[in-house]
Amino acid sequence: MKNIIFSFLVFVFIGNLNAQQDAHYTQFMFNKLAFNPAYAGSAKGICLTGLYRNQWIEFEGHPVTQVLSMHTSLKDDRVGLGAAFVRDRLGPSTSVKVQLNYAYRIPFKNGDLAIGLMGTIRNYKLDFSKEAFNDMNDLLVDAPEGNQVKVNVGAGAYYENKKFYAGLSIPHLIKNDISLLPKEFSTTIIESKEETHAFLMAGFLLRLTDKIKLKPAGLLKYSQYAPLDFDIHAGVLFDQKILAGLTYRLGGTSIDNIGESLDLIVQLYLNDELAIGGAYDFTLSELQEYNSGSFEILLQYCKIRDRERITNPRFF
Repeated sequence: MKNIIFSFLVFVFIGNLNAQQDAHYTQFMFNKLAFNPAYAGSAKGICLTGLYRNQWIEFEGHPVTQVLSMHTSLKDDRVGLGAAFVRDRLGPSTSVKVQLNYAYRIPFKNGDLAIGLMGTIRNYKLDFSKEAFNDMNDLLVDAPEGNQVKVNVGAGAYYENKKFYAGLSIPHLIKNDISLLPKEFSTTIIESKEETHAFLMAGFLLRLTDKIKLKPAGLLKYSQYAPLDFDIHAGVLFDQKILAGLTYRLGGTSIDNIGESLDLIVQLYLNDELAIGGAYDFTLSELQEYNSGSFEILLQYCKIRDRERITNPRFF
């Protein structure tokens, strides 16, 4: 019964397979490289980030995402290089993506503007062997090929200064067919494509006292066939050691919609280089009747080469 309810609600929320396909990240402000290549090298050193997301707990086949990324700067911080490994599972589908990023940074009087490119190789797989079906004679269940490898490209821009950042990115520009159906089954009705997603993010730093700073941030996510999704976050940094904040995610459905979730984020700075963070999403939409929310765990290590000339290196 949970599988049936889950499948129904996924189609209510998504509309069809051409809709929101990229994973959600509640801690998006600490995981920018996953969707904006221009962020590569922005730390003026080397950064490693690991993230685990478990979405809609208690649903069988619920989304689970793992991210491992690294980026560094070269040539007087003008060039940034990065790489990311992303594994995303939803029901019978599994996507494994390797992403390479390049960014070139142009210094201005009050900040830096970076232009970035990304290339991805993605292995997409469908496995219905563990699923239960009402119609065992449905030929579409057996029709999908085991897996396919797809190549894509993306681009982004990222601006940052001491107190503000903003970024715009399109992670994949090619609309690959990911239906995994042979030609005899492939039609415009049942095909699934990688749709173009656009991400607009921004944040700033506001000093309240010597030891307390406010860090608002926002992320707008757009896909042509999905509801507009917007995360707005307000975080407070205490003594540069603890960050706590709340995020409101719009999303949801058009039925009695009050939003998708209210998210709690906490991050601890263990020292100048190592931080650990966690997030919990309290579901606001109709899905709250069927699950216990979502959670994320993040671990980040950043080694800054010349910390003396970097102002507020870990804020953004």
